[in-house]
Amino acid sequence: MAALKPLTVALATGSTASILSLVCSVLVGTSPVMMQRMAGVIMHSFAVVPSYNLTAGGIVGGLVLWFVMGGAAGLVFAWLYNLYSKKLG
Repeated sequence: MAALKPLTVALATGSTASILSLVCSVLVGTSPVMMQRMAGVIMHSFAVVPSYNLTAGGIVGGLVLWFVMGGAAGLVFAWLYNLYSKKLG
């Protein structure tokens, strides 16, 4: 297995984070209540959603959301990494 190139990884990671931030901003702008609840589930945050109770369903929901977001980030990251690898050699 070839070693990762630091510049390519940095570009892919930074681009992935920027894309995720943009998607999050769009979702917060279009569905603020849903995103506030989702943030509470993801971060187990009682401050974000004061009525939020830590339940088995909430834990499973948070795991599913983290899995989906992590998988999406991995797909974007791999695609960008390959793109930058081709461009940078």
